[in-house]
Amino acid sequence: MLSLDSSEWAQTHACYGGGAAVPRLLKLIHENPYHAQEMKPVWDELWSYLYHQGDIYPASILATPHIVKAGLSAPGNDLDFFVFFIPMSVEESRLRRPSQVSDKLVDEEYNASLISALQLIPRLHREPDDDYESWIRKIRKLLTKQKRGRFLPPQKSAASIEGGLFGAGPSCESTVVPPI
Repeated sequence: MLSLDSSEWAQTHACYGGGAAVPRLLKLIHENPYHAQEMKPVWDELWSYLYHQGDIYPASILATPHIVKAGLSAPGNDLDFFVFFIPMSVEESRLRRPSQVSDKLVDEEYNASLISALQLIPRLHREPDDDYESWIRKIRKLLTKQKRGRFLPPQKSAASIEGGLFGAGPSCESTVVPPI
């Protein structure tokens, strides 16, 4: 897992440019991964860096284990929905369009974090109208793809790979993704 203090985040492509702001946001989420009004701007900003109109970026892959870890290490329940939703959305986009990010970024830690994210479901903040059964169906679909070998095989740790790994992904300003 790329350290949140690593200077490589500045070279990592995120939506709207470099990923230098991503570690700051991840640190705030580690401090408070719970459903709280004061955290909404933090989650919204992180979401905008990692996922834009169905596109993901190298920073999206590198941030995913940190987001899951924040949820898993927090005691109690009432975790914010984004602690689960961002990692699942990143993976769904990666599976749909695998050429968006380098295969080298998808390592054992990334894959393990997706499986570990399942432990977060019962601890998420719930509103009366939330449809958790649709989440379960989506997760089952992702896990079925993994069992069929559609997740990319583990590679070297992202922190140890040099050259071209953190390059540009899709453009935030010009990408238009048709509705599903």
